[in-house]
Amino acid sequence: MNRTLQQAVDKFTLEQLKNIAKFFTSDKLPTKKVELADLVAVLIRKHLSTLWDKLDATEKAAVAETLYSNNGLLDTQSFKAKYGKLPASLRRSDGYGRMPPLESLFLYHSMSGAVFGLAVPEDIRPLLLKFVPAPAPAKLPAVECVPESFEQIVKTYEMQPEDSGIEVHFRKRRYVYATKPPIEKTTVEHVPIESRLMARAALQDLHTVMRLVAQGKILVGEKTGVISAKAAKDVAALLWEGDFYEIVERKESWEQEIGPVRAFAWPLLLQASNLVELHGKKLAFTRAGVSALNAPAHETIRLIWRRWIKSSMFDEFQRIESIKGQSSKSRRHMTALEPRRLAITGALAKCPVGKWVKIDDFDRQMQIEGDVFEVTHNLYNLYIGDQNYGNLERQGAEPWAICQNRYIRCLLFEYAATLGLVDVAFVLPQEVKSNFDDLWGTDNLKYLSRYDGLLYFRLNALGAYCLGLTNDYEASATEAVKLSVIPSMQISILEDSVSPQAALLLDAYAERESPKTWRLAKHKALAAIEEGHQISQLHDFLKAGDEQPLPETVEAFIRNADKGARALKNVGLALLIECVDAKTADAIAEHKCTKEICQRAGARALVVPVVHESRL
Repeated sequence: MNRTLQQAVDKFTLEQLKNIAKFFTSDKLPTKKVELADLVAVLIRKHLSTLWDKLDATEKAAVAETLYSNNGLLDTQSFKAKYGKLPASLRRSDGYGRMPPLESLFLYHSMSGAVFGLAVPEDIRPLLLKFVPAPAPAKLPAVECVPESFEQIVKTYEMQPEDSGIEVHFRKRRYVYATKPPIEKTTVEHVPIESRLMARAALQDLHTVMRLVAQGKILVGEKTGVISAKAAKDVAALLWEGDFYEIVERKESWEQEIGPVRAFAWPLLLQASNLVELHGKKLAFTRAGVSALNAPAHETIRLIWRRWIKSSMFDEFQRIESIKGQSSKSRRHMTALEPRRLAITGALAKCPVGKWVKIDDFDRQMQIEGDVFEVTHNLYNLYIGDQNYGNLERQGAEPWAICQNRYIRCLLFEYAATLGLVDVAFVLPQEVKSNFDDLWGTDNLKYLSRYDGLLYFRLNALGAYCLGLTNDYEASATEAVKLSVIPSMQISILEDSVSPQAALLLDAYAERESPKTWRLAKHKALAAIEEGHQISQLHDFLKAGDEQPLPETVEAFIRNADKGARALKNVGLALLIECVDAKTADAIAEHKCTKEICQRAGARALVVPVVHESRL
């Protein structure tokens, strides 16, 4: 509970009370501590406005934030994020008997519920509210456009010209060590920033990945559900504008590898949303996945995002491979996934739609507004390099900067951006100034995570729809591919190259005759429609690309294929139950409790869908 001013002052030492009293008066002071404490409490209460005027800007901010906080306590994490530093008294330990810092005469250790922290005594709160203004709310900075590049300061060190150094030979290698201080040279490099508009990409990629699932081309681990390296490379080549980074195999086992980002995320997102499931090592559609093929892409993406938030299938923090110890003790020290994701989603929903936000500003705003979360219950279990020397807790690592910051980047860059909720602007991860150089075991690390290169993001219209900020979403028209369709049902691409997405769509309905020519095939079209694909997508693609009306033979082919594939419909598995006679079969089929779940088949048989088996 909050103390009164008198209770708080009683905690000072006798020497501290004397110093405080001398600050206010030159009169003779009582010698007994009890009397002196009473006098100090009276003096502080009397000179509150004078004390306030003597505080610096940071100290005033600390008092104001505490005074107007919801729980009456100073949130040091939020305060440091908002103002960049803590008051001096919270960053040092004052010696016994010294005069306490002036802001310490306003703030005292107290309890609010089960939380312990600094608070303003209850009996002086009304007095302070008369002249202490409420702190201005922090506003998330946002810009209309992302800069084309950012400045990177690079420092290099060279030996002095006259320094020949000391030559040392060790294990057939020659080393030269300088004997004089090296010359420091500073250069400024302009690093170009790449921007990606992800809504259109995600809507296209959803169809692409779904077609790959239908063709059985996505291989994942049977236990992990994680896409294989080869399949990730194949998927990345088919994604709109490719993956964020080029997938390059490392030459040495110790080298860092950026690897796939979007190609890694898609199979996990589809599995977590129950649209696909494992058949051996391949992904295959569930009934929900087949239904999703006929639904608008933006609705499916919203469904995937909402189910991912609640899913416990995969912890994104595992993608921060440089931080070890995540799998120890059955991961009991790692926190639940949904609260983390909900905290970030809640903060994301507060971002302005259509404006670019710096990832560091977003990170800071989350701390300021209290949208915080934990990655682990015990930082001691996490380490870099070596469990003993690289232990994050022993090194005094700042958990939020090292862990939560990386988790936020991962969720936004690999999952929100993949689904098209946010547009992103980024560079290579090694091109961003690091905040982990002082940690043991990071000497050979160019970056702590592959997501360190994310600089800006922008919540777009698709993101606003998926987060529930808007009720409708209208997809922008996609750019048509120039092509020619002739009555013989031959389709020719008239552009210099064929995009992977166009090739994948045509391959589903037609036989390829040359690098840029296809011919519609009835058996392929029927198979594609039976798998759940909409032939209307092919129809729209052909109409948009050919300046002439589609030939009647092609229009008839599409109509007949759609009608033929839907002549029979697979409604699921069923039980065939044989009765002793036709009379018994009729009685069951017509009974009020069973007539809705079974149908007659033959003279004395019944058909019951397996979903109703438990009702028999």
